[in-house]
Amino acid sequence: MARVFVLMSGGVDSSCSALLLKRAGFDVVGIHLRMTSLNNCSYQDFQDAKQVAEILDIPFYVIDIEEDYKRLVMEKTIEDYKKGITPNPDVLCNSEIKFGLFLNKVANLNDNDFIASGHYAKKEGELIKIPKDKEKDQTYFLWKIKKEILKRIIFPLGDLKKEEVRKIAAENNLPVAYKKDSQGLCFVGKIKFSEFLKTYLPTQKGYVYDKFGNLIGYHYGYYFYTLGQRHGFWAKNGPWYVAKKDVENNVLVVAKENDEILYKDEIYYSDENYFKEIKDGEKIMVRIRYRQKLIPAYIYPSEKKVVFIEKAKLPTPGQSIVFYKDDFLLGGGVIL
Repeated sequence: MARVFVLMSGGVDSSCSALLLKRAGFDVVGIHLRMTSLNNCSYQDFQDAKQVAEILDIPFYVIDIEEDYKRLVMEKTIEDYKKGITPNPDVLCNSEIKFGLFLNKVANLNDNDFIASGHYAKKEGELIKIPKDKEKDQTYFLWKIKKEILKRIIFPLGDLKKEEVRKIAAENNLPVAYKKDSQGLCFVGKIKFSEFLKTYLPTQKGYVYDKFGNLIGYHYGYYFYTLGQRHGFWAKNGPWYVAKKDVENNVLVVAKENDEILYKDEIYYSDENYFKEIKDGEKIMVRIRYRQKLIPAYIYPSEKKVVFIEKAKLPTPGQSIVFYKDDFLLGGGVIL
């Protein structure tokens, strides 16, 4: 019997994943990753995961990865904001922690062992595909997983919609069936992300200019703002949207909604990861932020460049650009 380690966060998705895998005949082991001792992370999630494991009658273990999580995700996120870019901690958490560090923690995995999660994604062969529930599609956050471990990963919810998952959980008396989905980052908690950053990065007054070089307002530090943001700074005759950031001089350049300065013909990327070979000039679909619609583009892997067929609004340095073709996840990179 094949063994599968299910990452159980305490939510309905991972709980239902464990249920479905046990029903399918797998030897299921529940794993709860303790990522931080900060009060921002809910002790209730641990209790919920443990209770579900007891109901399913599966082994349940807690792995403490607080120091690794702090180093690989939390500190890296803060450092990127300090550089003036907007990172994606969820991508890091998946590639470095859930499908990276965790694999090393259970180094005795054999060829018949798998790892499963409650992500809304689908496996077809050894590739990841957009799931049935396109509203919940989480493939955007999975592009950085190492290609060689895809064969070890199972996504049990790929052919289900969220409402179907809740129904299955309720029919099997799982107490998390209608639990509210978690929002935000574990190490941030319920406060605004900008307030969290202020505990690590000091406020630093700077000036706001329009694209013509007119001084029109002020802000509190370039690292608190991302492209497209329209709140958190003061500028007369608004609303304005952040169009550019001058990190060296602590300056924001803003523009009115739909101004041409907010759009780009092409972008370059780094830290690339591919699941499948892509040819220069190949037409693909890309996503430059979570839940944004897919955008047609041409890709040039040799130059690490993407040319949009129609101009794209606010591709943001530090965020992920993710590549698709025929609903398959081809890979991704970090926008420069």
